[in-house]
Amino acid sequence: MIPRMDSTCRLRGLSICFGLCVCVGEAGCARLESFRNPDRNVLGSVSKDDTYPQLARDRRSNRTQSDASETRAGQQPESRLALTSGSIDGEKRHQEPPVQVALQPPRAVPPRSPDRGASPSQPARATDSTVPAPSEKKDAPVDSSIRTTANILAESRTRMEALTSYRVHLTRQERVGETLLPAEDVILSIRRQPKAVRIEWPDGPHKGREVLYAADRDGGAMHINMADALVPVPRVSMAPDSSLALSNSRHPITDAGFDTIVSNLETASKLSQAGNPASGQFTYEGLERLPEIEHPCHRFKQVKPNGETWLVAIDSETHLPAQVMATGPNGALLERYVFRNVQTDLPDLATAAAFDPNSRWGQVPSLLQRLARAGGTEAKPADNPPR
Repeated sequence: MIPRMDSTCRLRGLSICFGLCVCVGEAGCARLESFRNPDRNVLGSVSKDDTYPQLARDRRSNRTQSDASETRAGQQPESRLALTSGSIDGEKRHQEPPVQVALQPPRAVPPRSPDRGASPSQPARATDSTVPAPSEKKDAPVDSSIRTTANILAESRTRMEALTSYRVHLTRQERVGETLLPAEDVILSIRRQPKAVRIEWPDGPHKGREVLYAADRDGGAMHINMADALVPVPRVSMAPDSSLALSNSRHPITDAGFDTIVSNLETASKLSQAGNPASGQFTYEGLERLPEIEHPCHRFKQVKPNGETWLVAIDSETHLPAQVMATGPNGALLERYVFRNVQTDLPDLATAAAFDPNSRWGQVPSLLQRLARAGGTEAKPADNPPR
């Protein structure tokens, strides 16, 4: 019996020792677990937040900043509950309130990467993904004045090409050398192809004078029939560009007519668009009404490199030139032309006799005939002498 009791006591003692060891080991594991995971408090253990209050406040501050950054990035902050265990004095555990975060609608913020060379005081530039792609290059818009000029000149050219001949009343005044000649009224008749010109003086001190030119006759010579006078002047023929022909005009008769005016405007417009300084400054001045012109006119202005200013008016109804005026650098008038009462495609200008000096003036009259015409009487036969 005694040995048996001894063995029983011995077994009980071993069981008690083994149970104590197990209890001690479980407690140790629990404490080791708290060290492995500092955020997890084991039941009955001491909270580090209670032991180190400054460390607890720092951790809560870091969590608040993290939540705020997640809110700016458009993400919902993770709800965190700070659990505190009972204190050493056995105080009741309590639950900290969640971090208060202002609820705002999510706002997408494009990702940004700081510039490598940017200083802390300078904001970082946006990455290439935030920079909008440049739009495709478009053609530069054409200036409205250029389109208007091109349209007006195109209409004038079309109108000119549709004409075969025309007659127009012309008032002209020119400065030849230093002398400004008086204004005079003439009738200008033009055949376009082949070029032919006739100028007539219906009134004034040169009444009866007439000038003819035809490119296809007499080698392109110009013929002048002087008005009747006390001192008879025979018919004169000369080259259009001779010094005698230009003694009373700034331009040769070959330049007379609308074709030259329209061609000069087209050339000035093209040079101006090309940026060629030879044209000077060429501009469209708009639609204006001039005192001597029946219809409103398109006005063009050209300031040449030599300082001359040219103003050209195109009739808005007929699309033909209506006025040309030029002034020198000092503002003095150089020339002025006003065109009125245009008649187009006249049958009498289509005949060969329209620009033939013999058909217009007949044979060269004798001196006696000229003297009689100047005196207002016809020469009488020799058998009837005056009494």
